[in-house]
Amino acid sequence: RIDASFRAAEDLLDALLDVSRLDAGSYRPEIAPFALADLFDSLRQQFAVVAEQRGLTLHVVPSSLSVRSDAQLLRRIVANFLSNALRYTRAGGVVLGVRRRGDQVRIEVWDSGPGIADEQQARIFGEFQRLERPSPWGEKGLGLGLSICDRLAGILEHPLGLRSHVGRGSCFSISVPRTESVSRKRAPAMVRPGGEQLPLTVLCLDNDETILEGMRALLGRWGVDCRIAIDVETALDILMTTHVDLILADYHLGDNTDGLEALKFLGTKIVPMPPAAMVTADGSSELKHRARTLGYPLLHKPVRPAALRALLVALAKRTGTHAA
Repeated sequence: RIDASFRAAEDLLDALLDVSRLDAGSYRPEIAPFALADLFDSLRQQFAVVAEQRGLTLHVVPSSLSVRSDAQLLRRIVANFLSNALRYTRAGGVVLGVRRRGDQVRIEVWDSGPGIADEQQARIFGEFQRLERPSPWGEKGLGLGLSICDRLAGILEHPLGLRSHVGRGSCFSISVPRTESVSRKRAPAMVRPGGEQLPLTVLCLDNDETILEGMRALLGRWGVDCRIAIDVETALDILMTTHVDLILADYHLGDNTDGLEALKFLGTKIVPMPPAAMVTADGSSELKHRARTLGYPLLHKPVRPAALRALLVALAKRTGTHAA
């Protein structure tokens, strides 16, 4: 129950951060063409485990089409559709597919759940609106997910759709501009958290001792040798005496120092510099652009263990360090 409460609190914080960013106009779409197959593969990897645990089928219909959108924001929307479908479906399954509609494609998520009554369909995309029927799996939605989807879709100018019949299921959809075919990205597969050990050495740089201890406990469960540094000077001492495979640096380090500046300083002292990633609660487009320009992946607080482990697994594959 404590674990479930923490996860619910984390989901609520994530949602409220999204709402605040939307209210502040912080989201700046980065529109570019990409292959739908990349999006579909990523979503299949994320939700297949949940479907399997609940005895549901998750069928992702392959697609060779390409679209023009912000890949991350579009993924957030479709992932929310899938999450809701798996939350309220007791038996049967969920289907993710796409239909051509002129110069648009309509990404659809179908489920065999309880369906949504007409009077609820009119307000389901409002804030803090939840289905009256409880989840058969004991999950409780926050009533913010579809509202955030609606606002993100408005930013992207992608129309949302909903068709539903009580007792037969629902279909949530989003229409996206189609574009000429583009090559797929070959990203490393996601790995279930808590699996095989990762023989890596990671340096965590943060000015909060509690966060450092938490990171050391989490990484230690995966077999990672976690070194911690509360300031740049301590981090430099560790790097000069220890081989480090990855640096995880917090963005806000206090004393008017940010993580990017800290990594720049360390790079002038340590050659070659280990790979690094930023950990931050700052969702601004400016920081995203700075980090991308410097080649640093971003992990947003609260950091999800699955996302962190996926980063470590990808690093292990690139460096030839195989999990035991």
